[in-house]
Amino acid sequence: MSGKGRHWVILAIIALVVPSLAGIPRSAMADIGNTEIPESCLPKDGQGGLVWKGEPSAELKRMEAAAEGLLERHPNQLTGVAYCSDYSGVVVAAKRGISPTLVEQLKKLNTEHSGFALFLNPVDFSKKEIDSFVMRLSPVMDSVLGVVGFGPDYIRGRVSVEYDIQGKVKPDKMRSQIQTGLATADRASVPVVLEPGHRIEVTATRWADRAPYYMGAVLKQKRHGRSSYCSAGVPIVVNGARRLLTAGHCRSKYFFNNGYLVGSQYTTSYPGNAYKYGDFKLLKGNRYGMKVFNGRMNSGSSLRIVGGYYSGLGSGNQLCVSGATTAQTCRYYVIRSNRTYYIWNGQRNIKTGHLTVMYHDSNRDGRGDKYGFRPGDSGGPAYSSAGGGKVRVAGIATGAGHSFRHGKLYYVTQLSGVRQWNRSAYVG
Repeated sequence: MSGKGRHWVILAIIALVVPSLAGIPRSAMADIGNTEIPESCLPKDGQGGLVWKGEPSAELKRMEAAAEGLLERHPNQLTGVAYCSDYSGVVVAAKRGISPTLVEQLKKLNTEHSGFALFLNPVDFSKKEIDSFVMRLSPVMDSVLGVVGFGPDYIRGRVSVEYDIQGKVKPDKMRSQIQTGLATADRASVPVVLEPGHRIEVTATRWADRAPYYMGAVLKQKRHGRSSYCSAGVPIVVNGARRLLTAGHCRSKYFFNNGYLVGSQYTTSYPGNAYKYGDFKLLKGNRYGMKVFNGRMNSGSSLRIVGGYYSGLGSGNQLCVSGATTAQTCRYYVIRSNRTYYIWNGQRNIKTGHLTVMYHDSNRDGRGDKYGFRPGDSGGPAYSSAGGGKVRVAGIATGAGHSFRHGKLYYVTQLSGVRQWNRSAYVG
């Protein structure tokens, strides 16, 4: 989302085919938790997609966080975590044949949060296996015409490829090209499904800040004689020095706020390494505060940043975004994470990874809207509450585009890309 004065286009999708898990045969994991997932947990809307209504209680958030912790520690046995659509419980996808030790840990999780349901979906592949398959699939996708995005569908234990529904290449031809490009061993490996999608656009007081600069503040830039702006993202410590994270597609090397230099480019993944690390840039040269603006455009209200998420969040998690155009907007619902899309920058497609897909739902009624972040909010932090006026950052705003189901879809570059670029990097 570059600011005013520049136009960027990202090719991406609205996933239309994510059926309910109800009715999938269950294994001997029945003694861990519920193995029949009710329609109310993961319902289909009129177009086959998942939606979430309302918000999770504090206890359910703790349950989901504990499940995410198990997934992080056991990626070779577990596959994914998602909230139920009605926030009645949590769904955990697990590879068939998990160890007795992990079975006991899941039983304990179910017992400790007895007020909510733990639903289990047995699948054939672990998160580690699916992520490894996506890496092998990635170079194949570069030569398949019509593809706009791809990535894991953890809860169903598969990979989905999203194609331009208005394009000229037929899905059957794309499927054939994908199979031809895969190694023989992979053709019988993780299932790959095709889903229709659409093109979306990237969007490239906060306006009178002083050092230490708060997150969500404006970053003015000038390139090729034209002015535009992006937003400050989150402080990142790299090799002992605090840098400022923002969007890589904000292409200037110098950024200002109220006439003062906020920072100059330290490094960027965009465009050459965006497929490896996502759409990010780090700035240097000033002081950056662990605070994010959370009020209106002319407000100095802020929240304290206490850390970050370094992997993609599970489906149904909710985030807020703070940017220089729309100020703070909340009620974003995570649909998918760890996705890859092909971004058109006016000259060529830029393959960009580490993306989370969300919709915005002001009324929390399961019907998305178009009232999320806008041009100029690029680079602004996406975060969730950590309690007590504190927040934890999941990534930075990247793009938005049309969606038949939700009005718009919103895209966030995850911190997982920064962590993959430098394993010692952290929010701080």
